Amino acid sequence: MTPYGQDASQYTLTFNEEFDSLDSNLWNDHMWYEGSNPTKNYAVEDGKLKIWPQRDASGNFFNRTLDTDGKYYQTYGYFEMEAKLPKGKGTWPAFWLFNHIGDRRPEMDIMEAYAGGEGWGYKDGSGVAVPNTYAATVWVGDYEGHQAGFKMHNAGVDLSAGFHKYAVKWEPNKQT
Repeated sequence: MTPYGQDASQYTLTFNEEFDSLDSNLWNDHMWYEGSNPTKNYAVEDGKLKIWPQRDASGNFFNRTLDTDGKYYQTYGYFEMEAKLPKGKGTWPAFWLFNHIGDRRPEMDIMEAYAGGEGWGYKDGSGVAVPNTYAATVWVGDYEGHQAGFKMHNAGVDLSAGFHKYAVKWEPNKQT
């Protein structure tokens, strides 16, 4: 495994997840401010983590986040994910780095896509929302909505048609 487009000799591998299984000692299945929803709308199959929209026992769609909060954290480095984004209104896939610093919640959105949102994608011939745009955002976290940077990128391709790499190189004074 080498970091895509990077000089591998400049890095030491500190975390690697190939999703042969889902290790509950490493992964949480909910955000810090939510309880775990007992309805399972995720699985690990063939080296892939799959998450799908589903209604819970009350009939409502719910948020599903898988994260390492409280179990793994790293400052600086090269972070990379390969993903095939979902189609459809209401989907909101994301690849984030975040930390809990007291009451602060700084967050770096490496990739966040919202196919059903205005300007984030297009509708195919049958009216299904298709993602072709994603955004990267750095949230300072000292108060609600405080951004340090935001950039939308129209990839020009259907991001649900195949796997694509999303990455950030995080250094003390910049992210690329």
